[in-house]
Amino acid sequence: MFDEKGDAELLGVMAEAQRDERVAVARRLLAAGRLCQLRMADVDAEDRFQWCVDNWEAVAAEVGAELGISRRRASTQMNYGVELLERLPKLGAVFASGEVDFRVVAVAVFRTGLVTDEDVLTALDARLAAAAPRWNAYSNARIAELVDWWVREADPAAERNARSADADRNVTIGPSRDGLTEFWGTLRTPDAAALDRRLNQLTATVCRGDPRTRQQRRADAMAVLTAGGTSMVCGCESADCRKRGSVAAPGQIVIHVMAEAATVSGTGDAPGYLPGHGAIPADQVRILAERALLRPMRDAGEFQAEAQYRPSTALAEFVRNRDLCCRFPGCGKPAEVCDIDHTVPYGRGGPTHPSNLALLCRLH
Repeated sequence: MFDEKGDAELLGVMAEAQRDERVAVARRLLAAGRLCQLRMADVDAEDRFQWCVDNWEAVAAEVGAELGISRRRASTQMNYGVELLERLPKLGAVFASGEVDFRVVAVAVFRTGLVTDEDVLTALDARLAAAAPRWNAYSNARIAELVDWWVREADPAAERNARSADADRNVTIGPSRDGLTEFWGTLRTPDAAALDRRLNQLTATVCRGDPRTRQQRRADAMAVLTAGGTSMVCGCESADCRKRGSVAAPGQIVIHVMAEAATVSGTGDAPGYLPGHGAIPADQVRILAERALLRPMRDAGEFQAEAQYRPSTALAEFVRNRDLCCRFPGCGKPAEVCDIDHTVPYGRGGPTHPSNLALLCRLH
């Protein structure tokens, strides 16, 4: 089929096929939504809840039979179609044009599902329609971060991870199998971020010869943490192990949460932001502020070009807080695992200045 095509032509075929696929998916979902609208037009909402089988279920059964899928999957497709027609029509139009992956649309629809204010929803729809084409390479988690941030800004009560969910935090330990126990829970985001980093610190106290996988080391680090330890026993069994006795200093866990001064002082309720995790409710920001080091962020205009290649601590901190993640299009690697690179190489006269510095992960 493609024997006579060169590299550029093959890339073109792939891009065209991708757009056609997006258009086809949008057409199917929007058609399902429109069919549902037509069948539900004469239904009394109060009466519907008394029916054993309502029009929605009947349409889902019909769509499922036509497409050869289950009623549940048909109902899900109908729901996406109705949401895009009635709540997010501008996003639906961009989706139908082939510019946006269904994956992006699905996250946006779900994360805006509790917004009921029409003006707020209209504004969110416009923002999503403008931004979604740039999100195709983003992970689902990154897309959810961005949508949640906008939702919390516009309508704090509507975000699915609203303040009431704070009451659901928990830790559960239960038997699993063969001498293992399952451990899971729900923590406040800053606490979870600190725990994650502490586990990473402990796993770094063994050498590369340790035979355990990263996840196995993190599991073993939980036991070390529980016992109040500061290092793990390396499993390399080498008498010359350089990591033997190394220590992850207690208390040296740093997470950066960015927030407006008004939020910290209690005069505003704009959310804070924890890179890699997303929006933090204003009340959690204030709880953190009571025990954290507060440092006002500097403006880019305050920095002068520095003579050396490696940026100063203050400049490096500014770049990491400004970029938050790898700047390569579509990459969401967090700042903590990225390097600060010169856009115009330093050796070619590129200044060590905010305007010429950007975060890039090791892959990019």
